[in-house]
Amino acid sequence: MMILLLATTVLIGYLLMARAMPTGELAPRWAAYLLKFALGAGGGVALVSLLFFVLLLLHMASFAVMLTVLLLATAALVFAQRRLKDSPEPCRRTPVFWWHWPLGGALVLAVLVVAAAMVHTAQNHLYGIWDAFLEWNLRAKYLAGPDETWIRSFSPQLASVHPDYPLLLSSFIAQLWKFSGGETSPLVPILTAFVFTASVFSLLVSAVAVARGTGSALLAGLVLMTSSSFLMQPMAQYADVPLSFYYLATLVLVFLSGTREGFFHKAVLAAMAGAFA
Repeated sequence: MMILLLATTVLIGYLLMARAMPTGELAPRWAAYLLKFALGAGGGVALVSLLFFVLLLLHMASFAVMLTVLLLATAALVFAQRRLKDSPEPCRRTPVFWWHWPLGGALVLAVLVVAAAMVHTAQNHLYGIWDAFLEWNLRAKYLAGPDETWIRSFSPQLASVHPDYPLLLSSFIAQLWKFSGGETSPLVPILTAFVFTASVFSLLVSAVAVARGTGSALLAGLVLMTSSSFLMQPMAQYADVPLSFYYLATLVLVFLSGTREGFFHKAVLAAMAGAFA
């Protein structure tokens, strides 16, 4: 069920992104799809997190209610996507040069090495490091608890660990735990950290590809994969990586808004940038 929620979250976000950014207007095509999946993952997490907290306030945050709402939302978006589907637009072709292949191979190798290192780190820090288990995961456990336990996440007794911090990350982890039958498995925050890390990487590479071409995008990905200051954050399960995703998403959407034709499309992307900000 945990995987079902993750997949549904990304799908909901992707369907929303697909309406705002027709693929035919972005090139290369692979970057257009990757861009929408990356934005959809982070946007979907934000929406699902907010939905879960609203259901908590309404005393309706049960497994059956959450699953029903998510499936109905997904079905509605799929139906709208099929009914309102635009006529197919030819995607602009971009040149492929010989040096893209060795750069792409180096990037794939770097991603595999980094992923292996992240798995090793996650095994040694199941609930993350200091801030993760004192703030984000602790509050997630309260939010995932039975009855009115979630109110304790705002207790004055937690003043030393910032009960005023935003709930996006903790709320999403709590909902995944709810879907897992109330088991506070460390796999949930680990997978959430993986999702945000993959989203930052995918968003950076795809956005640079759309703006500057494939070669620059591959180089940008390699730079990120060699940034030790960034790569030490994901498996610490800190909020720095989710925060960096929403910063980057805001900048990307502002850029896309400035390059689109037509007031309506500009306004939609500008509003989305504001929402991610």
